[in-house]
Amino acid sequence: MVGKGFFFLATMVAVTISDTSASADLVANYSIGSGLLSPNGETLFVDNAALGGGDFTPGSGFVNWVAEVDNIWSLGDSVQLTGIAIPIQSSGTGNQTTQNGTFTFSFYDIGPDNAFGLADTLVGTRTADFKGNGTTNTDEYYAIFDTPLSFTAAGNGVAVGFGNSAPIRLKINNTGSSAGVVRKLLSNGSVVSDITNPGFRMSLAGTAVAVPEPTSFAFLAIISTCVGVELLRRRLLSQG
Repeated sequence: MVGKGFFFLATMVAVTISDTSASADLVANYSIGSGLLSPNGETLFVDNAALGGGDFTPGSGFVNWVAEVDNIWSLGDSVQLTGIAIPIQSSGTGNQTTQNGTFTFSFYDIGPDNAFGLADTLVGTRTADFKGNGTTNTDEYYAIFDTPLSFTAAGNGVAVGFGNSAPIRLKINNTGSSAGVVRKLLSNGSVVSDITNPGFRMSLAGTAVAVPEPTSFAFLAIISTCVGVELLRRRLLSQG
């Protein structure tokens, strides 16, 4: 089930959804360097999920910002995102904490300007079931997606949106602790006005592979084939 936050998020940005997937599970006890997000040798594009700092408490499941991280791959790379870890505050009851529900992670290619904006493409979403309220409570939670999210990079980074089908509360942090991850508003792409805690401590795993350019030999072979086809076409026309 996808929460109301996701539907609002999708209408705020002019994008095309290209990929969705079934739910994984958000599991507690993630720690930086643990390897829990890279069981098959995946790259950790950023590995900084931790508690501390302040709290983002919207009183609903909607998060009005994305977490942007850049300079983690190159234009044209073949990217797969396989998992994520984030700090979740989930102690207590009511709408001022995270309640059990289904999280939606929305991934935006930040494009050739390498900055999140309204024209950036939503390359896909992944969901994960959260059941930590009343059990593990506040902790760093991670999810390995049931299916990797694949796309060809139009820029050098990604912006991640968050939502829950129930109320959500996330830990946010200062720039110095956030390792290049910055929170930007969904509405206009500007950095959030929270001077104390504009950052977000998360971990993101996957792979990024450079697509090789055609070699000169391959290019000549393609040209030769095209020339041959054209000569054959002209010969057939002359015989007709």
